[in-house]
Amino acid sequence: YLSTFDHYTIDEYSPQSVADHFAREPDHWGQSLIFFHRAEQCFACKSALAGYGITADVVTAKTDREQQIDAFEQGKTKVLISMAILTEGFDCPCLQTVFCRPSSKGCTIQMCGRVLRKWEPTIRKQLVQCRNTKYPFTKTADADRQFIWDNGWKSLTFNAELSRVTSATRMLMTRRRSNLPRYLTQNNGREGRMRNF
Repeated sequence: YLSTFDHYTIDEYSPQSVADHFAREPDHWGQSLIFFHRAEQCFACKSALAGYGITADVVTAKTDREQQIDAFEQGKTKVLISMAILTEGFDCPCLQTVFCRPSSKGCTIQMCGRVLRKWEPTIRKQLVQCRNTKYPFTKTADADRQFIWDNGWKSLTFNAELSRVTSATRMLMTRRRSNLPRYLTQNNGREGRMRNF
């Protein structure tokens, strides 16, 4: 029922660092939702994104939420930034990425869950969290792939080709006949049993 997703881990979760990561690959992240704890963080991130020429809007209890969501769904706004307004009930299938602030289990599941609605044009969704989050979403659901930022994205995902080669090697080894050393087969009168081992 849920989309597959990739999980990304960044070192620091601040308005500037999130904006920097987004601006490095805006097409990769696509339509995104970014969460912060405080309004000033939201507006600082919006300002940092504007410096990169990226359209973003801050959704609060006092803004015209319906108009902001319409502009987002139409692609006029690339990023929505919020504190808690869009954590529950926000359903936008074209959402591709959620940048999830460090939080507890319940809040994390709500924030990350916004992006997991299946939508055919975007088969795989994306979640971004920081190292020091209290609750990595991967404790709730397995990511298809995992990446960590280290002057570029490094994969933490097990190599599927390596798994295939290892499995094939094991099968070849089980088919190979081998004889036990003689000193093992003649120990304490158990020669017959050891030969059949």
